[in-house]
Amino acid sequence: MKTFKEFLEEAATHKYYGSSEELLKSNGGKPPEGHSPTYRKKLGWFFISDEDKKASQKRRKERQNPLTKQDFHDYAARNLIPNPGEFADIAIDREHHEIKRKESVRDRRKKKFGVPYHLDHIQPISQEQRRKEHRQRRYAIAPAHSAKNLRVISAKSNLEKEDTPPRRGERGSNFTRSGSIKSTADDTHRFIRRLDSLVSSVQHSPAERMARAYDRLTGLPPEKPKPKKQTSDSSTPRRRVPPPRKISSRNVPPPRKISSRNVPPPRKISSRNVPPPRKIRNN
Repeated sequence: MKTFKEFLEEAATHKYYGSSEELLKSNGGKPPEGHSPTYRKKLGWFFISDEDKKASQKRRKERQNPLTKQDFHDYAARNLIPNPGEFADIAIDREHHEIKRKESVRDRRKKKFGVPYHLDHIQPISQEQRRKEHRQRRYAIAPAHSAKNLRVISAKSNLEKEDTPPRRGERGSNFTRSGSIKSTADDTHRFIRRLDSLVSSVQHSPAERMARAYDRLTGLPPEKPKPKKQTSDSSTPRRRVPPPRKISSRNVPPPRKISSRNVPPPRKISSRNVPPPRKIRNN
């Protein structure tokens, strides 16, 4: 590990160039073995060793201080949200989902335009550009590595920006850690409401409704349930359904024939059967 004095001595011996093309051209078009080009604001481009680069990345990773599940649990407990543990699980899942979405946007832009893109922290992780009396406070309240504090910009713009904080009035100048937690919590509330509405619209078992609604909301393809295999030693054997009964002419009796023998002849009416008319006398 280099001391600060050795680091300053090494930095003073660097030869800086105005662009990366000039830097590579000075070394025959290729960086020296074990080195890679990098940019420093107000100085220019120079070669940095892989050891120094890894040490810088390690320090940067330690300072990231991403949002945790405990942060959302405390937020839910303070705001009297029911089931704070379940709410924290969904909130941290939404936070990771949003970061992965921005990473995919970065990769798509790089593939489309052929120019490297970076995920830039609007409020820089390093607060060394702040005043000495404000640094520790800014480290405590800065949003650090959160989805709200990330944006996709070109690699050139990110290297030129370095760790310069945004000015007052610019986007992200008022970003704080508590603001990032509240923003993700509000997104979680909207997600839960949409999930409940989708669950109520699916006509299946409660667990299957929850799974299908979550898949539809997150854009994932629904998982098809695997059919259960029927074993011979099962305690509940499968019920056998008999085949439907076939109806043929043998089972249907022939229609009954109606002939004149079965119908009695009509009754004849004659004068013998009719009584004579009654006579009316005149008094």
